[in-house]
Amino acid sequence: MQPEKKMKLRRNLIFSSVAALLALNFIIGARVYSDSVKSRRDRLSVYQSLELFSQVLNMIHREYVDADKVAYRDLIYSALRGMVGSLDPHSEFLTPEDFKDLRDDTEGSFGGLGLVVGIRDGFLTVIAPMENTPGARAGIMPGDRIIKIEGESTEKMTLQEAVHRLRGKPGTKVTITIQRPSTGMVRELTLTREVIEVELVRDINGKKEVYR
Repeated sequence: MQPEKKMKLRRNLIFSSVAALLALNFIIGARVYSDSVKSRRDRLSVYQSLELFSQVLNMIHREYVDADKVAYRDLIYSALRGMVGSLDPHSEFLTPEDFKDLRDDTEGSFGGLGLVVGIRDGFLTVIAPMENTPGARAGIMPGDRIIKIEGESTEKMTLQEAVHRLRGKPGTKVTITIQRPSTGMVRELTLTREVIEVELVRDINGKKEVYR
């Protein structure tokens, strides 16, 4: 092969190699830039969502007619409860008070009525009364529904909210309204809380049931 042709071929190879490297560098650079832009967009989306949340939070707090329902703490906890609860059936946001109740379920003792309760068909329902406790001595039976606590309906209460109201310092009183679906009987009971020793936490068929 003539020297001129060899030189020309070498220049072509060098040019092709440089072009390939430039193209590869461009592709990598474009990918990095795209990822960087996506990351910035994601951060911007988070900030925009938080700004929207803050605007709605302030609007509700400022303009909602029932001021007792719009304390910032309650609104934020409700939002967090909804966010975590939307992940899957097993995820639940716990307030500090809820977490304390959860710890009481598994260790130590507390002031309560000695009832195992859970949510059944949308109602706060007695699963079983513990032997020799205020609930058992009052004649409360499995299947009874606690429809009111201190005159307030339990219809929209979460299990943890109802639990918090049923518990209290031993020796204090709590008034509950019981409905017995089998007979239609409704009665109001005022019970005195006692120290309840935790012996067992039950979970039947994957449904939460806790001593109160």
